[in-house]
Amino acid sequence: YDAPAANALLDVLEFMTANPVSWGPTELARRLGAAVVLKGFHTCVATPDGKVTVNSSGGPELAMAGSGDVLAGMTAALIARIKDIPAAVRLRVYLHGAAGDAGHGAVIADDLPRLAAERFSSQIWW
Repeated sequence: YDAPAANALLDVLEFMTANPVSWGPTELARRLGAAVVLKGFHTCVATPDGKVTVNSSGGPELAMAGSGDVLAGMTAALIARIKDIPAAVRLRVYLHGAAGDAGHGAVIADDLPRLAAERFSSQIWW
């Protein structure tokens, strides 16, 4: 519902403002009750249970128009397929970064789904 979601986000914003040094992805995930992805040089995935995964795939080649849209679509597709939201988010973060790595600096957003699929199929997952 809109009102509870807005209130939760306001509470997080107030906490972050009051505690700029101590807040982190774990606290944000706990307060939102959701998996949180904080993009950066090393993307961090935190879940409400306190688990944090740091992903080192990808780099500045992903800072382009449309990359975030691809990332969101990949997330939705993996959640629908895997049904385990934290696992889907961690896998999506890795594949998104690996797709960027595979492009060797010459990648556009339209390339990312194909490159991610190639990376996914080249891994032994089970």
